[in-house]
Amino acid sequence: MVVVLFKAIANTFDLPERVMQRRVQSRLGLSRETFSPYTFNQLEEIIKSRLGKNLSRLFEESGIAFIARKVASLSGNISHIIKYI
Repeated sequence: MVVVLFKAIANTFDLPERVMQRRVQSRLGLSRETFSPYTFNQLEEIIKSRLGKNLSRLFEESGIAFIARKVASLSGNISHIIKYI
């Protein structure tokens, strides 16, 4: 017997329903793992660590905090920070 393991990461919860036919879905035995969005504190820490000490001097603390709060309140999705920086 051959066991095939397939993992997919998506920003949408209904990806299997959109992509696969119903008979294929039923044979796969799908299970989902949902992740919580990042919090303001987590986003702020990620921004600071990614910018590093030299680049973080380009932004004021209040600016970084504003961006982190904005993204946390809308989606918590780290990729959305790129829109604001």
